[in-house]
Amino acid sequence: MITITASAGGYVLRPLLVLGYTWTLNARNNIHPLVGSASPAVTVRPATLRSGTLRLLFANEQQAAAAELVHSLGSALTLADSDRLSAGMTYHPTGRIEIALDPETRSRWIVSVDFQAVAP
Repeated sequence: MITITASAGGYVLRPLLVLGYTWTLNARNNIHPLVGSASPAVTVRPATLRSGTLRLLFANEQQAAAAELVHSLGSALTLADSDRLSAGMTYHPTGRIEIALDPETRSRWIVSVDFQAVAP
């Protein structure tokens, strides 16, 4: 079961599926060339938390519209997926929130959200 819970307002979304979940981490190490040395100095820093795009399938237009609304409120959201524990995170939408009619079923809806994780 997949749930997305908003920290403000107590909203809970239950998409049918996560159609896509792509993310990247950005390494933040800095390499400093040293004059007169073949070996650089390295400043080691941990990588950022995940950022990417979620693609969520909803059963109908009303649920997709609710997902659009909840993602536009400005609160943190928590994703939990009982089948994929590694997918769990707390995140904020950061860019596009897109809603589209599923071209295959023409009755289900897809909501895509750019995100930045704020907690694993």
